[in-house]
Amino acid sequence: MKTKNPISIFIVDDDKMFSTALENDIQDVFVSKNIQTRKFEVAETCLIEFKKHVPDIVILDYHLNSKYSDAMNGLEMLKKIKKAAPETDVIMLTREDKVDLAMNLLHHGASDYVLKSETVFRKINYSLLNSLRMKALRTENKTYKNLTLSLIISLAFLFGVFLTLQMTHSSVF
Repeated sequence: MKTKNPISIFIVDDDKMFSTALENDIQDVFVSKNIQTRKFEVAETCLIEFKKHVPDIVILDYHLNSKYSDAMNGLEMLKKIKKAAPETDVIMLTREDKVDLAMNLLHHGASDYVLKSETVFRKINYSLLNSLRMKALRTENKTYKNLTLSLIISLAFLFGVFLTLQMTHSSVF
């Protein structure tokens, strides 16, 4: 059974074959979820759509400027996404296995760092699953916070009514 609200995922990678294969894999693995994907070759095109519709998750290649030298790179795009919508999870993709790069991307708000290797799709799907679980937990947490706040306000109101009745009742006699 598909979920009610669609989960929106933007895939930003200048390798069309890779992004199409990734999109198909996500749709196959998460068949029970209502997932809507959009693919973009360059960050600039994605940002235009991002302003119209903020996705739940962005899967973003670090080297977006490998095909178009004047295109924005993944780190620049990550910064813009996190500034505009901090709640959007960003999964960074790269072929570079460098700890300092991973730390820098995570420092700037990436939710995960996935190496493009032979297991990249499995790792991305695992990262997506974690992201979806965390979003569900954040929503549940928000619900519980709102319920707790409502309960506290209700109890304060009842306590106020009780005190008022006590004071009114004691002043009558």
